[in-house]
Amino acid sequence: MSKFLSALAKVGLIELESDDKTSVSPVDTAAIDALLADAGINKDAIPEVATTTLPAPPAPKGAIVEGRAFSEIYAAAGVAKSPLNADKLLKILNGLRMMDIATRKAAVMAMDAAEEAWTIEDALLDVQRKTRALNGAKTGIDAQLTRAETEAKSIRTDADALEATETTRIRGAIQALEAELETMRKTIVSAKATAQSEFETARELGFREKARFDTEIARLQEINSTFGSSADPTSTPTEM
Repeated sequence: MSKFLSALAKVGLIELESDDKTSVSPVDTAAIDALLADAGINKDAIPEVATTTLPAPPAPKGAIVEGRAFSEIYAAAGVAKSPLNADKLLKILNGLRMMDIATRKAAVMAMDAAEEAWTIEDALLDVQRKTRALNGAKTGIDAQLTRAETEAKSIRTDADALEATETTRIRGAIQALEAELETMRKTIVSAKATAQSEFETARELGFREKARFDTEIARLQEINSTFGSSADPTSTPTEM
């Protein structure tokens, strides 16, 4: 095997057949670089295909909190305390659940007339304020969902743009690698053809030279034939 093919195998540019692997002799790095340079192959010029990691989406701003206490929502909305809040009035109505609605209403109105600390209007105002606070919280959730949708669309858009950019870059790198590979293959094919041609030329030369030697040996053997010598014509004569 030629040193050139050995060098290519050492740097992993080709894979040798099993018969060739046994005849590969060690080649140092400097020799490999020199042989590749002579062949016009720059192993350092092969582009690297770097991987790109899609950035993680940002944490949502003002994430929706599930199970938030109503008291916290009312406090955030600035709902004032009421002498007769909605919950207290609902408990009273629940205690009178066995009565029909007209009787329950009359009973509560009687309590209202007898109680100076609160009136039914206090409870109605409390309901109004708390309903407004809860509707405001619902509007806040809608705004959060709108922001989340906008952020999701932005991430998808950025991801699509990144995919397009990276696809173009990586495909370009692949084309460069394929061109480099084609150049290497042509160089290897040329080297193999040259090596085979040189071997065939050497073989033909060897055949001609051996034939010429045989002719000369036959000519010299005329002496042995004439004088009856039994010496082996292929042995090395002993110097006197």
